[in-house]
Amino acid sequence: MKAATPDLRARAIDELYGTPPERFTERRDALAKELKEAGDVEGANDLRAQRRPTKVAHLLNQVARRAPDEVAALVDLGRELARVQRRAIRGQADGGELREAIARQREMVSALVKRAAEVGDEIEIDARPLLDEVASALRTAMTDPGFGAELEEGRLAKAPEIAVGLPSGELLASVTPIAPAAKRVPAKRAREEQARAREDEARREAKARRREKLDAEARARDEAEAREREKAEAAARARAEAEAHARDAADEAGRLRAEATRAEEDARALAEAAERAAAAAKDAAREAQRLVRQAGAAERRAAEARRRIPHARPSKRATRHVRTAVSKRPAARARAHARSSNARRAHARS
Repeated sequence: MKAATPDLRARAIDELYGTPPERFTERRDALAKELKEAGDVEGANDLRAQRRPTKVAHLLNQVARRAPDEVAALVDLGRELARVQRRAIRGQADGGELREAIARQREMVSALVKRAAEVGDEIEIDARPLLDEVASALRTAMTDPGFGAELEEGRLAKAPEIAVGLPSGELLASVTPIAPAAKRVPAKRAREEQARAREDEARREAKARRREKLDAEARARDEAEAREREKAEAAARARAEAEAHARDAADEAGRLRAEATRAEEDARALAEAAERAAAAAKDAAREAQRLVRQAGAAERRAAEARRRIPHARPSKRATRHVRTAVSKRPAARARAHARSSNARRAHARS
C-alpha cells in the first residue's frame, strides 16, 4: 500500500478544522479512516487526536482562514508591542511610541472582531454573544506566541478563557517611561531581571497547565461522545437484530402453522378415504358372501341335473331329428367328394 504524503495529511487537517463543530467528530473519523487506508497510520492517529473546536474557536479558525494577512499582522504587532513594553520599562522608549503601538493594537483587534461578526453570518453562526471572547482571544494571540501560531494556522480547539499579558492595551498605556538613571546598582537590576524571568516562567507554566486542562476536558468530552455514539450504534444494531429475529420467528411460525394446517387436511382426507374403503370392503364382503351362496346353489342344481340325466327319455321329436341326420349323412359325403374332384380338375386345366 502506498504511504500517504504529508500534503495529504495537512489537507485532511485543514478540511477537518473547516468543518462545523456539530459534524467535526464524524468527519474526523472518516478522514482518519481515509488516511489509514492510504497507508498513513501515524497521520490517522494524529488526526483522531484532534479535538472538536468550541464555537468561539471555530469562529476564530474561520476568521484566520478568510483573513490570514490581518491575523498575521496582529500576531506581528503583538511581538512589536512586547518589544516596546520592554523598552518602555527600561526607559528606552517614549510615551508617544507606546501610545501609537497601543492605538494600532486596538484598531486591529476592532477590525478583526468586526470581521468575525461578518464571518459568523457567512457560516450561519450567531457571533454576537461570542465577540467579547473573540476580542480576548485576539489580544491573547498578541502575547502568547503558541496561541498566535495556532490561530494563524486556523486550528484552534478552544479559545483561552482569560487573556494573558495585555488585556486591552491599558496596561501599556499606564506604563511611565523611566528615565535612565545616572547611577544604577547592577545587583538590583539582576534581581529585577530574575524576578521577571520567574514571572515569565510562572506564566508559561500556568498557560501550559491551563492548556493541558483544556485538552483533557476536550478529550474527555470527545471520548464521552464516542462512548455515547457507540452505545447508540450498539442499541441500534441490537434493535435491528431483534427485529430481524422477530421477523424470522414470525415467518417460521407462519410456515409451521401452514404445515400443520396441511397435515390436518391430509389427515382428514386419509380418514375419510379409510372410512370409504372400510365401507367398500364391507359391501364387497357382503357381495362375496352372496356370490358364494349363489355359486353353492348353482353347484347343487348342476349336481341334481347330472343325477337326473341317465334316467331321462328322449322325446319323439328329438329321435326324429337324429334319424334324419343319420340318413342324410352318406349323401352329404358324396356331394363333398364331387366338389373336391371338380376343384382338382379345374386346377389342373389352369
